[in-house]
Amino acid sequence: MATSTEPPTRSVQDQVLAAYDGMWAAMSTAAERSDPTAPELSQHAADFALNKIIRSLRIDSDNGVVTKGQVKTAPTVTELTPPQDPREARVADCGDDGETAKYTRAGVRVPDSSGGRRKIQARLKVVAGRWVVTDFAMLEVGSC
Repeated sequence: MATSTEPPTRSVQDQVLAAYDGMWAAMSTAAERSDPTAPELSQHAADFALNKIIRSLRIDSDNGVVTKGQVKTAPTVTELTPPQDPREARVADCGDDGETAKYTRAGVRVPDSSGGRRKIQARLKVVAGRWVVTDFAMLEVGSC
């Protein structure tokens, strides 16, 4: 009888990291259009995190700018609670948004709009049966 080396479901840590990475991917896609109504945002973010993203995209849209490039992440799960059946998690990251920048809709780069390596802290929880980012903070460039 053959046995599979693949677990039947992804580990909790893998699910948490997939949700975290999913938020950044959805945010990047929405930022290319400065679209605060992009439906993919609410698939990966909720609560304070979703509000921060929507607010930022709305400001960019109102100012006629879009963001090009993606944040590079290297997250690690630092906490799962409760340990037996985790429903909340914390993630630490040293993200790099140095290859992102804002541009006018006409394609002119907005001065001083690029970033760099910075510490990112995120909270996630299970909402409606799936992991979502509920809050995150990006510290100043050079913080990691």
